[in-house]
Amino acid sequence: TSVSFILTRHSAEAVEIMEPFLATRPSYELYNMLGFEYHKLGQRDKAVELLRKSLTLDPDSYDAYYHLGYVYRAMGEPRKAAAMFEEVLKRRPNFPEIEAQLAAMRSAADRTSQ
Repeated sequence: TSVSFILTRHSAEAVEIMEPFLATRPSYELYNMLGFEYHKLGQRDKAVELLRKSLTLDPDSYDAYYHLGYVYRAMGEPRKAAAMFEEVLKRRPNFPEIEAQLAAMRSAADRTSQ
């Protein structure tokens, strides 16, 4: 299945298998998984596009915000990344990984503003 490709880090193969399903069976999960696979392939604009589409289907789930945070961070857009991580915490409070990401980003912002 496509999940086994994702777990074994074969993003290109996972995208090739999952992409055709967007036309016939678009879902939050599919947009979310494909978006993050595109991010891992370095196609971040496509990743943002798909992750944003997933949010239109389920704006209350935290996964797409989580992935968007990492995509925006990789794109060098810390404000957008922080906003996405804050959305994660609204939906899943007490998430140490995300709290640490935000703390590191705030610390970096403080150092550059001095």
